[in-house]
Amino acid sequence: MNAPWIPLEISILLYIVAASSGIIFHKEYRLAIRISCTVSAISSCILAFSSAYILFMGKQFTQVALIFGIPVFLDSLTLFMLTLLGLLGVSTALYSISYMERYIRVGHGWLYGMLYNIFMLSLLMVSILRNLAALIFFWEIMTLSSYLLIIWEYDVSRVRRAGFRYFTLTHLLSTLPLTAAILLIHIEYGTVDIVSLQYKIEYSLLLCTLLIIGCGSKAGIFPFHFWIPEAQLVAPSGISAMISSGMNNVAFYTLIRLLYLSKPYNPALGYILVLFGIVTVVSCCFLAFAQHEYKKTIAYYSMSHMGFAWLAVGASLVFLAEGVEYVVLASLALSAGLYQLLNNVISKASLFMNAGSILYETGNHSLFSVRGVSKVLPVTSISILIASFSMIGLPLLSGFFSKWLIYQTLIGSKNMYLMICGIIALAITVLSLSTLIELYSKTIYRGFKLREIVLDFKELPLTMLLGQGIPTVLFTHNYSTLCSQILLTNVFPNIIRHNGTIYVYRHFRPYKNK
Repeated sequence: MNAPWIPLEISILLYIVAASSGIIFHKEYRLAIRISCTVSAISSCILAFSSAYILFMGKQFTQVALIFGIPVFLDSLTLFMLTLLGLLGVSTALYSISYMERYIRVGHGWLYGMLYNIFMLSLLMVSILRNLAALIFFWEIMTLSSYLLIIWEYDVSRVRRAGFRYFTLTHLLSTLPLTAAILLIHIEYGTVDIVSLQYKIEYSLLLCTLLIIGCGSKAGIFPFHFWIPEAQLVAPSGISAMISSGMNNVAFYTLIRLLYLSKPYNPALGYILVLFGIVTVVSCCFLAFAQHEYKKTIAYYSMSHMGFAWLAVGASLVFLAEGVEYVVLASLALSAGLYQLLNNVISKASLFMNAGSILYETGNHSLFSVRGVSKVLPVTSISILIASFSMIGLPLLSGFFSKWLIYQTLIGSKNMYLMICGIIALAITVLSLSTLIELYSKTIYRGFKLREIVLDFKELPLTMLLGQGIPTVLFTHNYSTLCSQILLTNVFPNIIRHNGTIYVYRHFRPYKNK
């Protein structure tokens, strides 16, 4: 057992301080939110920079430790996820400082600060826990805190309905199946410790089904997605970004962790993930076309592009099951999936906060009632354009490189099923790009209708601009190249050739193939 990782302990303590600090100023709405979100942003900044520093140094990092008596496991994959959560936390905390003034009539600023930090802390703990029973505990905290944040405007009937649907379906389709899966693992193997289970689990059809439903419903995969659009529409925009970029991706990360505990790998499991991925890519893309509310449109597009990550990870499992000669393709596919996960985090967070900025100024969700935004909110409009094109995969933006890796591994795999899925995914990308260009040209970048709705426009507060600006900066070409190098060399899996032997560094220890 190693000594605890000090920056992680500091971050956890600061999240606890941030959650409780608002209580001291419970009578002052603005002050409570400002203090709580500022401390939270500092904590997230420490988490992001300390995790990214180790990844950028190119060192293999593995640590088993106790943090406040809780067993955790840290490796390169964990650090990758913590970096994403830290970046997301900094952006949404800064954004919320000014954005939550829109909800001053609701009051309880101290409660928002507490729930926000509990939600952030639960995402962090789910990512680092090595005990699956403890994971279920924090999984439930993640669900409850996010539910209370979704129904922040509880006096609105539509908000209450969306919250009830979210609370009911996530328990029936997420918590319950995941708990059943962990109980099956404990009955079969006598332990729920991830390190002890490494390479021992042989997944049955029942166990795979429970895990995919349990994690997939939280990740927003089709057909378990139907709670997401309405919940993200009614939630405060900072929380919409946290759900879409944080909770959905942590759920998918958890699925990756659990699926790669098995050895040997079953190709059928990989094909199932590929099937879920391609169905999500196609169906959610077409559902997005039919929406008239901006946040709902983003929600469906974000789910569609989450399907690309499922495609890549499923292909990686298929390649690993084929044997050592496909291990390089498996590495590329999984790296592409993780890279797509990264781009999902920053693009979806940026788009939801941009949507919140429009809502902050207009009070209107409708796409066709906010024409001419580019004339009065130029910074937000540019950010929308960059984030959208990056999510689609336009060249020179970060989304292009992850999508290109996915297309290369699928279409170049010589596996007919994977090649067909890759071609379909490419066609959907082209269709999404053309549709988004037409949609934005007819709404946000055209007309003067917005000036007729709101006459007293002023520039967004600095903290909101900073919050939505941080993800936008991360779409640059140089950042994309750096991330691709880190994912292909330092994060899971890492391939090293030495004397004709291939070592594939997976989550916990090298797996040797001769």
